Parts: sequence; C-alpha cells; structure tokens
Amino acid sequence: MDLFALASGLFGGLALFLLGLNFLTRSLEILAGEQMAQILERLTKNRFLGVVTGAVTTAAVNSSSITTVLLVGFVSAGLMTMTQSIAVVMGANIGSTFTAQILAFNIGVLALPLVAGGFLASMTGKTDRVRESGRAVMGMGLVFYGMEVMSQGMAPLRDYEPFIQIMAEMQRPVLGVLAGAIFTALVQSSAATLGLVIILASQEIIDLPSAIAIALGSNIGTCVTAGLAVIGKPREAVRVFVAHLLFNVLGALLWLPFIGQLADLATWLTPGSLPREIANAHTLFNVVNTLLFIGFTTQIAWAIQRLVPERTGATSDLLVPRYLDAGLKQSPSLALGAARRELTRVAEQTVAMVQGVLPSLVRRDPGDLATVHDLLPRLRTLNDAIIVYLGEIGRARLGERQSAELTSILQTSQFLMAIADLAGDDLLRLANRRERWPGLPDEALEARIQALLEALLLDVETLPDFIASRDLGQAVTIREGKHAIHAASRELTRAAFERVAGSQDPRRTKVYSSSVETMEILGRIHRLCRKIAKLELDLADGEPQRASAEAEREAEAT
Repeated sequence: MDLFALASGLFGGLALFLLGLNFLTRSLEILAGEQMAQILERLTKNRFLGVVTGAVTTAAVNSSSITTVLLVGFVSAGLMTMTQSIAVVMGANIGSTFTAQILAFNIGVLALPLVAGGFLASMTGKTDRVRESGRAVMGMGLVFYGMEVMSQGMAPLRDYEPFIQIMAEMQRPVLGVLAGAIFTALVQSSAATLGLVIILASQEIIDLPSAIAIALGSNIGTCVTAGLAVIGKPREAVRVFVAHLLFNVLGALLWLPFIGQLADLATWLTPGSLPREIANAHTLFNVVNTLLFIGFTTQIAWAIQRLVPERTGATSDLLVPRYLDAGLKQSPSLALGAARRELTRVAEQTVAMVQGVLPSLVRRDPGDLATVHDLLPRLRTLNDAIIVYLGEIGRARLGERQSAELTSILQTSQFLMAIADLAGDDLLRLANRRERWPGLPDEALEARIQALLEALLLDVETLPDFIASRDLGQAVTIREGKHAIHAASRELTRAAFERVAGSQDPRRTKVYSSSVETMEILGRIHRLCRKIAKLELDLADGEPQRASAEAEREAEAT
C-alpha cells in the first residue's frame, strides 16, 4: 500500500473539505448574520419557537458552533435566559443535520463546476451579496471535491486488513461514540466527521450501526468549540456550555442501546442508499432527543444552575465590557451587533452624565457632580475597549455593508465620547463655578434656559434607544430638531448679552456670561446628536460606500 498516496488523499481531501466549509460558513454568515442575531433575540420567548429558531439559524449559517457562541454572548449579557438558551441549543442540533443531508447526495460530479461558477461570481459580481453568494457556492463545491478526493484516497483501505480490523471495533457502540467525539473535537466540525463517515460507509468499510455510533459521538465533540468560547466568561456563559454538553451526552447515552433499531428505521425510510440512511439517522436521533427533552427545559436550567453556582464574592462593574465576546469575532456581523449593544451602554452613561450635571446649571441644585466627575474616565476606558474590538473585527473579511457599519459604529462612539467630554469637563466646570455664585437668580432667563434644556434632552435621551433599535424615524426627529434648538439658543444668547450690557454687578455679569457659554456647549451637544443620526440615515439609504466616506469626513471635521 502506498502510504504517501493514502495520506495525501485523506488529509489533502480533508483540508479541501474544511476549507470549503469555512468559505461556505463565512459567506452564509455575512449574508445572514445580522438577521440571525435579530431572530435569536426576538423569537426565543417560547421554547418551541426557540427550537425552530435554533434549527433555522444553524441551517442558515451551516454551523451550530456559531449559534452556540452567540448564545454564550446573549446569556452573558442578560438578553436571554438559561431556559431559552437550552431550547435554542436543542434546535441547533437539529439544524446541524442539514449539512449531513446535503452531503448524502451523490453530486461529486458537480463539485468542480460549483467551484468554477462560484469563483467566477465571487470575482466578477457587482454587489457584495452576489460576491458572497459566489464564495458560498465555491465553498460548497470544495466540500464535495474534498469528499471525492478523500473517497479516492481511502479506496485501498477496503482491502487493508489492519484497518478493517480497527473499523470492526467501531461496531462496539461505545468505541464508535468515543472515536466520533475525539475526531470532531480535533477538527472542530461535526460536518467533517459526518462527511468522513459517509465516505467510509460508501466504501463499505463500516456498516450503518457503526456510522450511527460515530455520528452520536460527533454531537458530543462539537461542544468543544463552545467550551473554548466560555473560557474566562461569566457563570451564565459556562452554564450554556454545560447545557449543550449535557444535552448531547444524555442524548448519546439514550440511543446507545437502540442503535440497531435506529438503523432499521433509517433503512426503512431510504432503502438502498447508505449515505442517506446515515443522514436520516443523524436527523432522527436529534429530532427525537429534542422532543423528549423539550418539556423539561425549566428543570434542566434549574439543575445546571445548581451544577454551576455563582462565584462567591463576585462583583460587577457597570462599565466593564459586557458584550464584547472574543468568540464572536469569527462572525463579523454578530461581532458588530455586540459592539453596537456595548455602544448602547456608553450612550446610557453619557445621557446620565448630561442629566447629572444640568440641575446645577439651571436650578443651582448640587445634583450628583461627584458621580459625573468619576464616571468620565471609566466611560473612556469602556469606549476604548469598543474601539479595540472594532479594530479586531476590521481585520476579518468584511462585506461593503459591514465595512460601512463598522465605520458608522466607530464614528458614533467618537461622537458619544465628545458629548461625554462636554458634560464631564466643560459643563461640570461651569456647574462648579456657578455653585460659588449663589443668590444671583434671574428667573426669567433661567426659565427660558430650562425650556431649551428640555427640548435638547428629548433628543439626548433618545440616543440609547436609537442606537440600539436603529429607528430611522427617531433619526429624522433628531435632525429636524435643529432649527427649533438653534432659534431658541440664538434668542437666549441675545437676552443674556442684553443683561450683561445692562448689569452693574460684576458677579451678575459672570452669571450671564456663564449662561452664554452653557448654551454654546449645549448647541455643540445637539450638533453631535444630529451627526449620530445622520450616520444611521446615510447607512440606511443603500449606499454603504458613500456612508463610510461621509463618516470619515465627519471624523476629520470633528
């Protein structure tokens, strides 16, 4: 036996398979990733909807690992409960069988045409969606070509007695499950394991029960990716991994005594096609496991919380990054969503700073100036973490839309920090100054300032919800407030200067001058709010390249 030819065929084909799978998964994620995150967030209130959502999401991006890593981020952030995540994990197992169903079709003859057609579309497509679709098709072609290379390379093993004896051991279900788990953990792809199993079965090297045992093990081995993703994460994230592992281990143990019956059922469904029988068995045991366990998600969540209790003495800092999950960086659209959620926290704290300092400026209420002073440097640290995270995302392959969104998020973070700096430096300085000038009220002027502040705060307080929801109606409202704010500010400035000219008291003159400076700063804050709104409007008008260029010009002007 030519061992070099054998190794070349096996490992070269496996490399092509994994490369194609990477192309396919990455392109599908770019095409559907943003919608996937939105679906997961919105459709997991009901456990049955959670199962469907997990299945559809995993099938759409061809990776249960991406779904699980995303769940880790959502549960860590408090956007999803443990009970909801368990239902989605069950659905993800069903969705992962979609790949095996595709692999079971004997369409190796189409492999190279798919590669050629996909490559042509990826190189000549005029839109990002066409190019990514071409890469996905090319990836699918490489997957089938890799399987064909592995099949040809492993053909001599059918007559190699030592290998046949090793495969005979796979008829012992426990060894088959163990082999499937180890191989899947090494290559971090249950699809690769199923592809290899289908090849071995097609070469008549292993029988259907042995293939089913290995497939059961692949369900366990695929949990390794989620396990790596939770290293250093909060306990909630660890619980998602434990739920995934526990569900798959219990499911495999449940089917061990019934592998023969499952093989008979799969043969009855599609007699005469061993690859289809393997794919159907893989789908059947995942669907049945879900049906058996779906009614106990609450109890499973309770048990996992007891297995993985909270750390004693753990503390949480509101301004420590909560959403910037390193595991999401392999999925740019999901990582951008995480950065946007973190940016919403920056917006919330920025609004809190503005709200905290304004009472001292208008009513000479001491407010909470000490908190505003302490919040600014911590907010800068959180914003710096977002910028670093965005830089790491930018090193991945991004579509035009994703590149424009990354630039938009980056510029929004800069504008938010500019508002925070105005509140925590300039407005705080004016507030401290006015506290040293008591007893000099001008009720008429300050009533008008109060009215201006209320109009301004309507827009400032909208920022967190607007950044999170990306509501274009809110963006338009913020931009349309420009004329009213400008008119009120000009009128107040004129009134303040009239009082400066007519005042004989130097202390009162300082108060009026301070009022003029306050209004000028408030006007700058509103301009920054409008810039944030404009970024989202530019991004939504269907011209991401122009939106990105305009965002860069805004940054230079700022």
